[in-house]
Amino acid sequence: MAWAQARSATYAITDARVVLQVGAALSLTVNIPFEKIESAELKLERNGSGSIFFTSGGKRRLPYLSLWPHARPWHIRRPEAAFRAIEDASDVAAALSAAREEWTRKLEGASPASATDDQQSIVIKPIAAE
Repeated sequence: MAWAQARSATYAITDARVVLQVGAALSLTVNIPFEKIESAELKLERNGSGSIFFTSGGKRRLPYLSLWPHARPWHIRRPEAAFRAIEDASDVAAALSAAREEWTRKLEGASPASATDDQQSIVIKPIAAE
């Protein structure tokens, strides 16, 4: 079942949020705006793959079982959404950090670091067992 969940999942980083599109039988799209993300933690494996866990603030929380297996293991009372089993996880974490910094600059009214104002997103697929 976890294999099917991983095969059907797509993660994305936009200029204002992270998105998890998950679910093998029933599809669920989870949008987490940057303003709701308190922290993001990278867990890196020896082979360069890893997971990024998102701690979000606010009163609304998604049920752990709705996120599974795209939730941090054993954080049931306060579930944390996660980009699980991603290749080149440090590169994805760097892209996430850059997107968050750009969002913060725009929020503060500073000029963007890049010359374009095009909305771009980065799409990430989890590693699925063959």
